[in-house]
Amino acid sequence: MEREYREAKMNNALGATQLSFWLSRLSRRDDCIRGMGRLMGWYELAVDPLMDPQLLRDPQAMVGRLAWLREQLNLWLPGADERSAATRFLAFLELSLLPPLNETGTLQERLKLIRTEPLGEQSAMMQAYAGIVLAGMFPDREEHALSLAGFQQLMQQVPSGRSNHEMWNAAAQWAYRNGHSSVLEQALEFCVMGYPGAVDEQAWRMTNLLYRLHSGRAISQDVECLIHSFEHPVQLSHFREDLLGDCENAGLINREMVYWLERRDTELRRELLAMEENLRAAG
Repeated sequence: MEREYREAKMNNALGATQLSFWLSRLSRRDDCIRGMGRLMGWYELAVDPLMDPQLLRDPQAMVGRLAWLREQLNLWLPGADERSAATRFLAFLELSLLPPLNETGTLQERLKLIRTEPLGEQSAMMQAYAGIVLAGMFPDREEHALSLAGFQQLMQQVPSGRSNHEMWNAAAQWAYRNGHSSVLEQALEFCVMGYPGAVDEQAWRMTNLLYRLHSGRAISQDVECLIHSFEHPVQLSHFREDLLGDCENAGLINREMVYWLERRDTELRRELLAMEENLRAAG
């Protein structure tokens, strides 16, 4: 019983770490949403408080916070299209940040909120963002599955210049699992050229590895460079779960690669622990 308790506690901590990492990327870099005029202010009010460590470790509190944000939409966002976009974003957060919804009705309700007919450009773009990122985040969940035609339809809803790394990174994950070469090529092009002067090294190295694995041209250096580009233990954990087996099958993992993988994992966890201790000391 004690061992089970410790394991459960460890799993909860890992979940909080994953949420913290994902939200930090979302709040820092989501120009797709930040460019939506008045919606930007609401977006910052919605996301920033979710970074609270206590909230991240308490799913019920997270549910309460998201419900409160939903109730306040009429006060913050006078435009119907803005409110529709924000409603979809809250449903997206609930599906992606919280444990899998046990009640089928609740799950279908959230998906319906995202997939209903958009009212305008902002809700259409949010629908595309949520659909693509959920498909990339949860490739094994049938409810988030996308066909190639469905993916292309969602991408047509995103105005030129308004897509972002998170969306294309998810698109690359989805395309790799479903064997869509053309989408992998588009994702790689965006990761290299999408933000002039601000290339996301980890995003493009991951997309590059996915593309080269798919085309049978990956080499060990692609894997090693990706490992060194990881900035957080969660990224490395996802690599182990989603790609390590494929890399092993391609003959890309040797004793030296295992060494670099373990070393980077240790470095990142030490950095994260030091940062958390500094935050506790400062708070």
